[in-house]
Amino acid sequence: MNVGAHDLRAFAPGLALSAAAVAVLLVDAFGRRKGATEASAVAGLVVSLVLALRGFLDPAGEAFGGLLVEDRWTAAVAVLSIGCAIVAAATARETFAPAAEKPGEFHSLLLLAPVGMILLAGARHLLLLVLGIEVLSIAFYVLAAFDRTRAASVEAGLKYFLLGSFALALLLYGGAVLFGASGSFSLGATGFGAEPARTAGACLLLAGLLFKASAAPFHFWTPDVYEGAPTPVVGLFAAATKAAAVAAIFRWSGIVPEATRILSVAAVLTLLVGGAGALVQTSLKRLLAYSAIGHAGILLIAAAAHSAGGDEVSRGASEAAVFYLLAYAPMTLGAFALLAAHERDGGGFDIEGLRGVGRARPLWTAALVLFLASLGGLPPTGGFFAKLFVFESAVRAGLVPLAVAGVLLSVVSLAAYLRVVAAAVIAADPRPGEARAGPGAVAWVCAAAVVALGLFPGAALERLTGLL
Repeated sequence: MNVGAHDLRAFAPGLALSAAAVAVLLVDAFGRRKGATEASAVAGLVVSLVLALRGFLDPAGEAFGGLLVEDRWTAAVAVLSIGCAIVAAATARETFAPAAEKPGEFHSLLLLAPVGMILLAGARHLLLLVLGIEVLSIAFYVLAAFDRTRAASVEAGLKYFLLGSFALALLLYGGAVLFGASGSFSLGATGFGAEPARTAGACLLLAGLLFKASAAPFHFWTPDVYEGAPTPVVGLFAAATKAAAVAAIFRWSGIVPEATRILSVAAVLTLLVGGAGALVQTSLKRLLAYSAIGHAGILLIAAAAHSAGGDEVSRGASEAAVFYLLAYAPMTLGAFALLAAHERDGGGFDIEGLRGVGRARPLWTAALVLFLASLGGLPPTGGFFAKLFVFESAVRAGLVPLAVAGVLLSVVSLAAYLRVVAAAVIAADPRPGEARAGPGAVAWVCAAAVVALGLFPGAALERLTGLL
């Protein structure tokens, strides 16, 4: 296989991120100017983001002999993952001391994680799919355990590693079975082959991808990892990984027999686990972890609609899923940025411990309420229209019972968010916190995105219509 300029252009964001990760380590090792490491990382992320945006507007198509495809799904994941990494870097600068103590290691991991997500989203070959998962997972294992002085952080990294290895084993075994049935690792050929080996291999492969999306019954790692991992990077875990995993599910679910039925059952089960789990949490961080599980269920509804419908319905489901990811990212990143600042000021994550914060920090509380309202799907936020578009795609695909179940189970999770709002606005002795520029800027940018997507959802969806 010859590698040409077209191939390099298709993977340009990943190449820029990889080069920046190496440069950051070199600057950290040999540079003498304070802040040079962080500046190098931010510069690399910005350049990569520009390349990803160019790819979204003008995708390169297949590259490396069909191993990788840069379509707008891949480019959308690249934009989301790089944007989430920028937010994580901005939040961690003032709220996570180990990031300042070891800037080279921390920022190089932030740069490498999106590389794995791009490979995962664009892979059309099983070996490249595994490579993407491994690059992504290794970076996240280390980031989860980065604060070695906290036992909870080390425990989060260990649990993520052990359970992630189990999921990878499922995916590898599924790939081996698919190869035995079809004689190929390519996406175009793995959908054919001898039964029942092909069905078994495809289902094992899908199970590995559902683990990365935090979908039930492969969700058990999510609450513990989110609770123990450093707060500034949890938003990256929740939003960016979900985007890459969902893109891979959309791309590879076509080889799974009865994919619509399997994804529908997984969607309902995931929504049920996410909503019920959030209702009984006393920690806001764990509540948001179960919220992430529930939102994975909504995206699986879109995936089921994509596999059930014709070309037009499938395209509509893809557009709804991308809009959902665009709406989900800012409300999740904003919420975790606020929590990171709250934690840095000595506040805990206990929901009852938020009493009085509404009087002490009204703007902080207003932003948190906005993000929770969007997560719950209340109008006129971006989260409301994101769910509406997904449920509409399910109805168009003929999955009316699935759409109804999604609406009903989404209402259950809303009660969990209302508990947090009630605790925050109940009067108590005010406890003022220090204003922090990084998390504050992140929160307000995210809040503006949530409001804009809620006020102008049609304009945003029109930009996606016909692109995917």
